[in-house]
Amino acid sequence: MSATASYTFSAKEKDSETSLSYFGARYYSSDLSVWLSVDPMAAKYPSLSPYIYCANNPIKLVDPNGEEVYIFGNQYIEAFYSLQKSTSLKLSINDEGKIIAEGVVQNRNDEKLLKAINSSKVKVAIYADNSNNENTYGGAYMGSSYSKESGKVESCNHINMELLSKLETDSEAPSGSGILHEITEGYKAGIIALRKKKDVMPAITKWTTWTETTTQEYVEWISPSTRIIKTKTQTETHQGYLPIFPSDYKIYEKAHKWATPAPNPKKISSN
Repeated sequence: MSATASYTFSAKEKDSETSLSYFGARYYSSDLSVWLSVDPMAAKYPSLSPYIYCANNPIKLVDPNGEEVYIFGNQYIEAFYSLQKSTSLKLSINDEGKIIAEGVVQNRNDEKLLKAINSSKVKVAIYADNSNNENTYGGAYMGSSYSKESGKVESCNHINMELLSKLETDSEAPSGSGILHEITEGYKAGIIALRKKKDVMPAITKWTTWTETTTQEYVEWISPSTRIIKTKTQTETHQGYLPIFPSDYKIYEKAHKWATPAPNPKKISSN
């Protein structure tokens, strides 16, 4: 590469007069190794310095236009090929991790996937990574973020391809149905968040113990012709998983129901 080349190893255009690299939203000085202005999305990430790049994690994250952080994880290639098995559409993935679809819609699942891919208001970010082994279903809705400034929503779902593929096999579900469900679920949750103009918290539950008190009326006969109405109170203790964010969990349940069918653990044989 010559010293006068307009594009350097970063693939960003370099201004010949100032020797600054233009990243679409701010300028970078390669001589000083610093940004010359703050990240325009700094207000969205108050815990991070406005002068860093990709949340200080350029190994996993990319920032193609200087305004958003796109997360792929270490299983994104495996996830993409799994998704291709779930649809008759012809899919491709570009260098930014964006899914592009071509072809004719063949069924309802294709239609829902295409809506998610082509949406201009809702971005679905799938974090495909095998670091989380606690979610036995292999996928989890991690919430939606609504931007008042842009009027758009970003939804994030985490998947573990090893667990998701195992669930598909064990429940005899079609290949790719797991990630297809997570994408369409995140999209629908984003649509609801957009309509409500609010953030939606992750679908997280916790093991909880609670009591439930019931009151029941009954008749007590004092004589063949006389009776009185009495009440009996009973308290029962229950244990189970309850949502940490009940109102937002209802939004997740609506999105889960609308999304393409997920691998159903109920179909797994106990033998």
